[in-house]
Amino acid sequence: MAKQDNNVTEEKKAAAPYHADSEIIIDVRFYPTGRVNTINQRPVNVDPQDWFDRLCKRFPTDYRALAGGRGTFRIPSDRFTSMMQENVG
Repeated sequence: MAKQDNNVTEEKKAAAPYHADSEIIIDVRFYPTGRVNTINQRPVNVDPQDWFDRLCKRFPTDYRALAGGRGTFRIPSDRFTSMMQENVG
């Protein structure tokens, strides 16, 4: 049986911090009022609530609500990359 190399360099980890098996995972935390407190993968110039609203409109079936005022988007990486390129252009 061949030995697997399970070593992952820090450089590879840094290149895709929330990327898992061709999905981008975006974590959301909410205030008790229901407004967005934090959300990752957000462009610097976009308000957290606005970013959440954009993602909900673009990827409504990719969002899952979780307990404790949290939620996640699990977006296929190709679709997320496409959206980000459209926003840059």
